[in-house]
Amino acid sequence: MMWQCQTNRPAMSKRAAIRVISPGSASTVSLKPVSQDSGGRGAPICVGACAPPNGRRSSTWNCTWCTWIGWPSSVKLRNSQISVAPRRGFSVTGATFDFKFAAGASGDTACFYFEVRRASTGAVVGTHGSSSSPVGCVTGLTQQAFSTAISELNTSDLANDNRIRVYARESAGKAITVDQGTVSGSTPATSFTLYPLSYTDASTGTPATTTWSLAASGGATYTSTSSWANAFSASRYLKVTFPSYIPTTATVSGGTFKFNYRPTSSGHNACYYIEVYSGATLIGTHGSTTTPISCNSTTTYTPDTVTLSEINTAARANGAIVKVYMWVSGTGTRTTDTDLAQLVVNYQ
Repeated sequence: MMWQCQTNRPAMSKRAAIRVISPGSASTVSLKPVSQDSGGRGAPICVGACAPPNGRRSSTWNCTWCTWIGWPSSVKLRNSQISVAPRRGFSVTGATFDFKFAAGASGDTACFYFEVRRASTGAVVGTHGSSSSPVGCVTGLTQQAFSTAISELNTSDLANDNRIRVYARESAGKAITVDQGTVSGSTPATSFTLYPLSYTDASTGTPATTTWSLAASGGATYTSTSSWANAFSASRYLKVTFPSYIPTTATVSGGTFKFNYRPTSSGHNACYYIEVYSGATLIGTHGSTTTPISCNSTTTYTPDTVTLSEINTAARANGAIVKVYMWVSGTGTRTTDTDLAQLVVNYQ
Protein backbone atom coordinates (compact mmCIF):
# COMPACT_ATOMS: atom_id res chain seq x y z
CA MET A 1 0.00 0.00 0.00
CA MET A 2 1.29 3.44 -0.89
CA TRP A 3 1.38 5.80 2.06
CA GLN A 4 1.31 9.51 1.42
CA CYS A 5 3.01 12.40 3.14
CA GLN A 6 3.08 16.06 2.29
CA THR A 7 4.16 19.18 4.10
CA ASN A 8 2.26 22.44 4.17
CA ARG A 9 4.03 25.62 5.21
CA PRO A 10 1.51 28.32 6.13
CA ALA A 11 3.17 31.65 5.32
CA MET A 12 6.49 29.81 5.64
CA SER A 13 6.73 30.99 9.23
CA LYS A 14 10.04 30.07 10.77
CA ARG A 15 12.38 31.33 13.39
CA ALA A 16 15.95 31.91 12.39
CA ALA A 17 19.07 31.01 14.34
CA ILE A 18 21.07 32.78 16.99
CA ARG A 19 24.68 31.87 17.49
CA VAL A 20 25.94 32.64 20.97
CA ILE A 21 29.65 32.90 21.63
CA SER A 22 31.44 33.01 24.98
CA PRO A 23 35.11 32.58 25.84
CA GLY A 24 36.32 29.08 25.03
CA SER A 25 33.21 27.75 23.32
CA ALA A 26 30.52 28.40 20.76
CA SER A 27 27.27 26.75 19.78
CA THR A 28 24.35 27.32 17.47
CA VAL A 29 20.66 27.07 18.24
CA SER A 30 17.78 27.05 15.80
CA LEU A 31 14.38 28.33 16.81
CA LYS A 32 10.96 28.26 15.19
CA PRO A 33 7.48 29.56 15.99
CA VAL A 34 5.81 27.70 18.83
CA SER A 35 2.37 27.27 17.31
CA GLN A 36 -0.39 28.87 15.31
CA ASP A 37 -2.10 30.29 18.36
CA SER A 38 1.02 31.36 20.23
CA GLY A 39 0.44 34.96 19.17
CA GLY A 40 3.36 37.18 18.41
CA ARG A 41 6.17 34.66 18.56
CA GLY A 42 6.27 33.45 14.97
CA ALA A 43 9.03 34.58 12.69
CA PRO A 44 9.82 35.48 10.07
CA ILE A 45 6.64 37.46 9.80
CA CYS A 46 6.11 38.27 6.16
CA VAL A 47 4.51 41.59 5.36
CA GLY A 48 3.77 43.02 1.94
CA ALA A 49 5.65 40.97 -0.63
CA CYS A 50 5.57 37.83 1.45
CA ALA A 51 2.17 38.13 3.07
CA PRO A 52 -0.09 35.06 2.86
CA PRO A 53 -2.93 35.23 0.32
CA ASN A 54 -5.55 35.99 2.98
CA GLY A 55 -3.49 38.91 4.25
CA ARG A 56 -3.32 37.52 7.77
CA ARG A 57 -0.14 37.00 9.69
CA SER A 58 0.67 33.37 10.40
CA SER A 59 2.99 32.09 13.08
CA THR A 60 2.48 28.38 12.51
CA TRP A 61 5.52 26.21 12.11
CA ASN A 62 5.41 23.46 9.53
CA CYS A 63 2.24 21.42 9.79
CA THR A 64 2.98 17.97 8.45
CA TRP A 65 0.20 15.82 7.02
CA CYS A 66 1.16 12.16 6.99
CA THR A 67 -0.75 8.94 6.45
CA TRP A 68 -0.39 6.59 9.40
CA ILE A 69 -1.22 2.89 9.61
CA GLY A 70 -0.40 1.48 13.03
CA TRP A 71 2.67 2.09 15.17
CA PRO A 72 5.61 0.58 13.24
CA SER A 73 6.46 3.77 11.34
CA SER A 74 7.27 7.06 12.99
CA VAL A 75 7.65 10.73 12.34
CA LYS A 76 10.90 11.86 13.95
CA LEU A 77 11.10 15.44 15.14
CA ARG A 78 14.83 15.78 15.36
CA ASN A 79 16.45 18.36 17.63
CA SER A 80 20.03 18.02 16.44
CA GLN A 81 22.90 19.96 18.04
CA ILE A 82 20.52 22.52 19.52
CA SER A 83 22.08 24.55 22.27
CA VAL A 84 20.64 25.39 25.68
CA ALA A 85 23.70 27.32 26.84
CA PRO A 86 27.07 28.28 25.35
CA ARG A 87 29.00 25.96 27.64
CA ARG A 88 28.49 22.29 28.35
CA GLY A 89 28.46 20.85 31.84
CA PHE A 90 25.31 22.51 33.16
CA SER A 91 22.63 20.57 34.99
CA VAL A 92 19.12 20.70 33.51
CA THR A 93 15.94 20.61 35.59
CA GLY A 94 12.26 20.56 34.73
CA ALA A 95 12.72 19.34 31.16
CA THR A 96 9.50 18.71 29.21
CA PHE A 97 8.52 17.69 25.69
CA ASP A 98 5.56 19.68 24.37
CA PHE A 99 3.69 18.17 21.45
CA LYS A 100 0.57 19.56 19.77
CA PHE A 101 -1.32 17.65 17.08
CA ALA A 102 -4.71 16.63 15.70
CA ALA A 103 -6.25 13.68 13.87
CA GLY A 104 -6.93 13.66 10.15
CA ALA A 105 -10.73 13.87 10.23
CA SER A 106 -13.48 14.90 12.63
CA GLY A 107 -14.41 11.34 13.56
CA ASP A 108 -10.90 9.92 13.68
CA THR A 109 -8.62 9.38 16.67
CA ALA A 110 -4.85 9.80 16.62
CA CYS A 111 -2.47 8.75 19.42
CA PHE A 112 1.25 9.05 20.07
CA TYR A 113 4.14 7.99 22.26
CA PHE A 114 7.78 9.04 21.98
CA GLU A 115 11.41 8.31 22.70
CA VAL A 116 14.19 10.65 23.82
CA ARG A 117 17.41 9.78 21.96
CA ARG A 118 20.92 11.03 21.49
CA ALA A 119 21.24 12.65 18.08
CA SER A 120 24.89 11.65 17.75
CA THR A 121 24.45 7.92 18.38
CA GLY A 122 20.72 7.23 18.16
CA ALA A 123 20.83 5.68 21.63
CA VAL A 124 17.50 5.67 23.48
CA VAL A 125 17.71 7.73 26.67
CA GLY A 126 14.06 7.43 27.70
CA THR A 127 10.70 6.13 26.47
CA HIS A 128 7.34 7.73 27.29
CA GLY A 129 4.18 5.77 26.63
CA SER A 130 3.89 2.72 24.41
CA SER A 131 1.78 1.24 21.64
CA SER A 132 -0.66 -0.11 24.23
CA SER A 133 -0.52 2.93 26.54
CA PRO A 134 0.09 6.08 24.49
CA VAL A 135 1.01 9.41 26.01
CA GLY A 136 -2.11 11.01 24.57
CA CYS A 137 -4.85 10.76 21.97
CA VAL A 138 -6.85 13.34 20.03
CA THR A 139 -10.23 12.83 18.40
CA GLY A 140 -11.08 15.23 15.62
CA LEU A 141 -9.42 18.18 13.94
CA THR A 142 -8.90 20.44 16.96
CA GLN A 143 -5.24 20.75 17.92
CA GLN A 144 -4.49 19.53 21.44
CA ALA A 145 -1.28 20.10 23.39
CA PHE A 146 0.49 17.53 25.58
CA SER A 147 3.35 18.36 27.95
CA THR A 148 5.39 15.42 29.25
CA ALA A 149 8.19 15.56 31.83
CA ILE A 150 11.46 14.10 30.51
CA SER A 151 13.62 13.99 33.64
CA GLU A 152 16.24 11.87 31.84
CA LEU A 153 17.25 15.01 29.93
CA ASN A 154 19.22 16.30 32.92
CA THR A 155 22.39 17.88 31.49
CA SER A 156 23.11 20.54 28.89
CA ASP A 157 25.37 18.03 27.11
CA LEU A 158 22.35 15.83 26.48
CA ALA A 159 20.13 18.79 25.64
CA ASN A 160 22.68 19.83 23.01
CA ASP A 161 22.55 16.33 21.55
CA ASN A 162 18.91 15.31 21.82
CA ARG A 163 16.44 13.91 19.34
CA ILE A 164 12.76 13.25 19.95
CA ARG A 165 11.21 10.38 17.99
CA VAL A 166 7.40 10.43 17.91
CA TYR A 167 5.40 7.32 17.02
CA ALA A 168 1.81 7.96 15.94
CA ARG A 169 -1.24 6.07 14.75
CA GLU A 170 -4.45 7.31 13.12
CA SER A 171 -7.63 5.24 13.43
CA ALA A 172 -8.55 5.54 9.75
CA GLY A 173 -4.98 5.63 8.42
CA LYS A 174 -5.34 9.27 7.45
CA ALA A 175 -2.95 12.19 7.78
CA ILE A 176 -2.29 13.84 11.13
CA THR A 177 -1.36 17.50 11.65
CA VAL A 178 1.58 18.40 13.86
CA ASP A 179 1.62 21.99 15.07
CA GLN A 180 4.30 21.94 17.80
CA GLY A 181 7.25 19.89 18.95
CA THR A 182 9.54 21.57 21.50
CA VAL A 183 11.75 20.73 24.47
CA SER A 184 11.94 23.12 27.45
CA GLY A 185 13.84 23.20 30.70
CA SER A 186 16.17 25.24 32.90
CA THR A 187 19.89 25.46 33.64
CA PRO A 188 21.45 27.43 36.50
CA ALA A 189 22.15 30.16 33.94
CA THR A 190 18.81 30.47 32.15
CA SER A 191 15.61 28.76 31.09
CA PHE A 192 15.36 27.50 27.51
CA THR A 193 13.09 26.16 24.82
CA LEU A 194 14.53 24.03 22.02
CA TYR A 195 12.91 24.01 18.59
CA PRO A 196 13.64 21.58 15.75
CA LEU A 197 16.66 22.21 13.58
CA SER A 198 15.41 19.53 11.23
CA TYR A 199 12.77 16.82 11.20
CA THR A 200 12.77 13.32 9.75
CA ASP A 201 9.43 12.02 8.47
CA ALA A 202 9.27 8.23 8.25
CA SER A 203 5.50 7.82 8.01
CA THR A 204 5.88 6.20 4.59
CA GLY A 205 8.47 3.75 5.84
CA THR A 206 11.26 5.68 4.09
CA PRO A 207 12.86 8.42 6.23
CA ALA A 208 13.04 11.87 4.64
CA THR A 209 14.86 14.65 6.50
CA THR A 210 13.96 18.32 6.09
CA THR A 211 16.19 21.10 7.43
CA TRP A 212 14.44 24.22 8.66
CA SER A 213 15.10 27.13 6.34
CA LEU A 214 16.92 30.24 7.62
CA ALA A 215 18.45 28.34 10.53
CA ALA A 216 21.50 27.21 8.53
CA SER A 217 22.94 27.76 5.10
CA GLY A 218 22.85 25.10 2.44
CA GLY A 219 19.54 23.34 2.98
CA ALA A 220 15.91 24.36 2.72
CA THR A 221 15.42 28.02 1.77
CA TYR A 222 12.67 30.58 2.24
CA THR A 223 11.04 32.08 -0.85
CA SER A 224 8.83 35.15 -0.51
CA THR A 225 5.26 34.19 -1.31
CA SER A 226 4.62 37.09 -3.69
CA SER A 227 6.60 39.67 -5.62
CA TRP A 228 8.40 42.55 -3.95
CA ALA A 229 7.72 46.07 -5.20
CA ASN A 230 10.06 47.94 -7.57
CA ALA A 231 10.97 50.33 -4.75
CA PHE A 232 11.37 50.12 -0.99
CA SER A 233 8.16 50.33 1.01
CA ALA A 234 7.65 50.65 4.77
CA SER A 235 4.92 47.99 4.54
CA ARG A 236 7.05 45.37 2.76
CA TYR A 237 9.62 43.51 4.83
CA LEU A 238 10.74 40.17 6.21
CA LYS A 239 10.66 40.18 10.02
CA VAL A 240 12.94 37.75 11.83
CA THR A 241 12.59 37.27 15.60
CA PHE A 242 15.45 35.72 17.56
CA PRO A 243 15.34 33.75 20.84
CA SER A 244 16.14 34.81 24.39
CA TYR A 245 19.12 32.67 25.45
CA ILE A 246 21.58 35.21 26.86
CA PRO A 247 21.85 35.26 30.69
CA THR A 248 20.55 38.56 32.03
CA THR A 249 23.81 39.18 33.92
CA ALA A 250 26.03 38.66 30.85
CA THR A 251 28.27 41.39 29.47
CA VAL A 252 27.45 41.69 25.76
CA SER A 253 30.13 43.08 23.44
CA GLY A 254 28.18 43.27 20.19
CA GLY A 255 26.47 41.22 17.54
CA THR A 256 26.43 40.49 13.82
CA PHE A 257 23.60 39.66 11.45
CA LYS A 258 24.32 37.08 8.73
CA PHE A 259 22.02 37.14 5.72
CA ASN A 260 22.24 35.12 2.48
CA TYR A 261 19.83 36.05 -0.33
CA ARG A 262 19.28 36.16 -4.08
CA PRO A 263 16.54 37.01 -6.59
CA THR A 264 14.57 33.87 -7.38
CA SER A 265 14.89 34.28 -11.15
CA SER A 266 17.53 35.77 -13.42
CA GLY A 267 17.12 39.22 -14.93
CA HIS A 268 16.29 40.86 -11.60
CA ASN A 269 18.23 42.90 -9.08
CA ALA A 270 17.39 42.56 -5.38
CA CYS A 271 18.47 45.11 -2.75
CA TYR A 272 17.88 45.40 0.99
CA TYR A 273 18.49 47.32 4.20
CA ILE A 274 17.59 46.40 7.78
CA GLU A 275 16.17 47.80 10.99
CA VAL A 276 16.97 46.28 14.38
CA TYR A 277 14.44 46.36 17.22
CA SER A 278 14.40 45.55 20.91
CA GLY A 279 10.74 44.82 21.41
CA ALA A 280 8.91 47.72 19.75
CA THR A 281 11.89 50.09 20.09
CA LEU A 282 14.04 50.79 17.03
CA ILE A 283 17.69 50.57 18.15
CA GLY A 284 19.55 50.53 14.85
CA THR A 285 19.28 51.01 11.08
CA HIS A 286 21.78 49.62 8.58
CA GLY A 287 21.60 50.81 5.02
CA SER A 288 18.74 52.94 3.73
CA THR A 289 16.32 53.35 0.84
CA THR A 290 19.01 55.27 -1.07
CA THR A 291 22.04 53.27 0.12
CA PRO A 292 21.15 49.58 0.54
CA ILE A 293 23.44 47.22 2.42
CA SER A 294 23.93 45.32 -0.82
CA CYS A 295 22.27 44.30 -4.07
CA ASN A 296 22.34 40.99 -5.93
CA SER A 297 21.49 40.53 -9.62
CA THR A 298 22.71 36.93 -9.90
CA THR A 299 21.25 33.53 -9.08
CA THR A 300 24.08 32.92 -6.58
CA TYR A 301 23.46 33.71 -2.93
CA THR A 302 25.13 36.87 -1.62
CA PRO A 303 26.43 36.22 1.93
CA ASP A 304 26.40 39.41 4.00
CA THR A 305 27.63 39.98 7.54
CA VAL A 306 26.39 43.19 9.17
CA THR A 307 27.89 44.46 12.44
CA LEU A 308 25.23 45.30 15.04
CA SER A 309 27.02 47.39 17.64
CA GLU A 310 23.63 48.30 19.10
CA ILE A 311 23.30 44.73 20.44
CA ASN A 312 25.28 45.69 23.55
CA THR A 313 23.19 44.38 26.45
CA ALA A 314 21.54 41.07 27.29
CA ALA A 315 18.15 42.80 27.18
CA ARG A 316 18.78 43.90 23.60
CA ALA A 317 20.18 40.54 22.51
CA ASN A 318 17.29 38.53 23.94
CA GLY A 319 14.32 38.60 21.60
CA ALA A 320 16.05 40.86 19.09
CA ILE A 321 14.05 41.55 15.94
CA VAL A 322 15.47 42.30 12.49
CA LYS A 323 13.26 43.71 9.73
CA VAL A 324 14.67 43.18 6.24
CA TYR A 325 13.27 45.67 3.70
CA MET A 326 13.70 44.57 0.09
CA TRP A 327 12.92 45.64 -3.44
CA VAL A 328 13.43 43.80 -6.71
CA SER A 329 13.78 45.36 -10.15
CA GLY A 330 12.25 44.21 -13.41
CA THR A 331 8.91 42.76 -14.42
CA GLY A 332 7.21 39.45 -13.88
CA THR A 333 8.01 37.41 -10.78
CA ARG A 334 10.08 39.48 -8.36
CA THR A 335 10.47 37.08 -5.43
CA THR A 336 13.61 36.38 -3.41
CA ASP A 337 15.20 33.29 -1.85
CA THR A 338 16.73 33.51 1.62
CA ASP A 339 19.23 30.84 2.64
CA LEU A 340 20.32 32.15 6.04
CA ALA A 341 19.25 34.69 8.67
CA GLN A 342 21.42 34.37 11.76
CA LEU A 343 22.27 36.55 14.74
CA VAL A 344 25.71 36.13 16.34
CA VAL A 345 26.07 37.54 19.86
CA ASN A 346 29.40 37.88 21.67
CA TYR A 347 29.23 37.91 25.46
CA GLN A 348 30.88 36.76 28.65
